[in-house]
Amino acid sequence: MTEEQISYCRQINPASLAGLPFRKQIFPDITNAEIAEQANLQLIAARKLPAAWLEKNIFIADRQAIEQCTSALVAVWKKSLVPKDVFRFGDACAGIGSDAFHLSEQIEELYLFENHPLRAAALRRNAPIIRHGKCWVTEGSLAPEHLRELAAAGKNFMLYADPDRREEGGRRLRGWENFRPDILPYFDILRTTGSKMLLKLSPLEDPEALAPGLPGLSAVYLVSVHNEVKEVLFYFDFDMDPGPVRFEAVELRRSGEIFRVRIPVELDGNALPGNAIAGNYLLDPLASIRKGRFASCLAEAEGWKRLSSAGRLYSSENIPEHFPGRIFRIEGVYDSPSSFRKNFRGTSCHVVSRDFPADAEEIRKKLQLKEDGDHFLFCFKDDSGKRRVVLHCLRMG
Repeated sequence: MTEEQISYCRQINPASLAGLPFRKQIFPDITNAEIAEQANLQLIAARKLPAAWLEKNIFIADRQAIEQCTSALVAVWKKSLVPKDVFRFGDACAGIGSDAFHLSEQIEELYLFENHPLRAAALRRNAPIIRHGKCWVTEGSLAPEHLRELAAAGKNFMLYADPDRREEGGRRLRGWENFRPDILPYFDILRTTGSKMLLKLSPLEDPEALAPGLPGLSAVYLVSVHNEVKEVLFYFDFDMDPGPVRFEAVELRRSGEIFRVRIPVELDGNALPGNAIAGNYLLDPLASIRKGRFASCLAEAEGWKRLSSAGRLYSSENIPEHFPGRIFRIEGVYDSPSSFRKNFRGTSCHVVSRDFPADAEEIRKKLQLKEDGDHFLFCFKDDSGKRRVVLHCLRMG
């Protein structure tokens, strides 16, 4: 697709896309259906890629590539994980190249590997437009012998990998054994050359379960954007002596705010049980902290009382300083949503359902509540799994 054709795709009114394939052919060498598809992909890209890239009329290879690529907000933050002395950077499964182009912005040499022919062709076309430094694109997997050459060339080397975790039909796969390409052969090569690696995993993975026994693992980052977990990142420094792995939750805001919290996984996660009491504060940790044992470990370290293990909800008599999540003042405690509705005279209230028989939308519709304002209704079960607890809360922070 030419630059003129891509520019045309970017200017199409989204409302006219559905009828575009049935109109008279616009370009002689490309169908209107292809024009409509690229226009749709450019709309998705506008939410994820920098405007400066799109204004240069880069080509978007396919829907899966752009939907799975890292947003610019996360990719820019990830640059902070790349050491300043890295001279040579490789991406084992480049996809659309969003991560690689961001992470290697200040790096002399970039090597991209991509199995998908159309994506590889798009990388070759887009790389000179986006990147000023040297860049080589290889169609195919990163072979161990090629990695050995890159890592052993006497230049500080770092590898990035975001393995494919879907079957041909689109079903998600989990676990190291299902990664494509198989990254396990890379470990011995990187370890013997003292290189570094950043590995991106799905938010669905349990990082604490995957971490044990991985050579060179230095840190695990759980990255969320506006309280939605986006990525789990494993950082390997094969030049360092093995030590305790650092687990950290990172919350990014579009306003530019960044919150980072170290998770004390060395603790047992035995937070003391507590009761929901009007006047106390309900603590709802960030989504990235609610994975696995993380919230429980942090609660034990900070002295928060446990209200619901399954719901990862805690309480405190006072407002904690620098709490990584949302804080609410408990206004009322009830045993059912209907009991709350009888006592609540407002018409607007957000509903949160955690380990509760009904989901949030079902509860909101039943109680005829609009989703707006600072009032929140938390519905969950206590740790016995029997008693239902409904808290009317007012958001404080």
